[in-house]
Amino acid sequence: MSNGNTFSNVGADGASFTAVPPPAGGMQRAADGTSGTNGDKSCSAGGVNGADGTTGYTGQTGGSGTNGGSGSQVQITISVMEGNYTCTTKGGNGGNGGTGGQGGPGQDGGNAGPANGNCGATLQGLGGKGGTGGPGGTGGNGGNAGQIYIRYSSGSPTFNCSVTAGQKGQPGVGGGGGAGGMGRNGQGPTGDGGATGPDTATSGTNGQIFINGVAQAS
Repeated sequence: MSNGNTFSNVGADGASFTAVPPPAGGMQRAADGTSGTNGDKSCSAGGVNGADGTTGYTGQTGGSGTNGGSGSQVQITISVMEGNYTCTTKGGNGGNGGTGGQGGPGQDGGNAGPANGNCGATLQGLGGKGGTGGPGGTGGNGGNAGQIYIRYSSGSPTFNCSVTAGQKGQPGVGGGGGAGGMGRNGQGPTGDGGATGPDTATSGTNGQIFINGVAQAS
């Protein structure tokens, strides 16, 4: 667009992903223990403890930021130019990646097997560790800056021109670890936090400024 002697073309910034995925779901309790086999005067075969809980489910991956738009080229062709001209083309910045989802709760340990005659009850299983948080999402790519072309035949204008590439979006942070499951020693350990998303986005590339066909330093 232009305003007087100001000409600009700026690409739209990409959208950051702000919604957080829901926490990962839980699991049914681990298998219960079994009672021992009762003999006439003693326990002939011991029972089985409740099964230990397993680690909870990993959280979901955060959403990705969108790419920044590219700044289109600016072309100015005027026979006689006087005064100062400001020309800008800029790529949009990439959106940031979203936060990963929280890990699921660890599985609860299985219930103890009941007592049976001369056989005592068995032990409840241990609570499982909470699930690992989901990894963060990727950022969007930055948009490219366009070219600026200025052509004139006469006059003594001055120019203030810039071409600026859009910056890449930042990856999202990982989600929190899930709560430990419950078992005979109380609550199991909390899950590990998720990893930061991959830093795979790229910034845009700069355009070039040409005045009467001569490339200018930018």
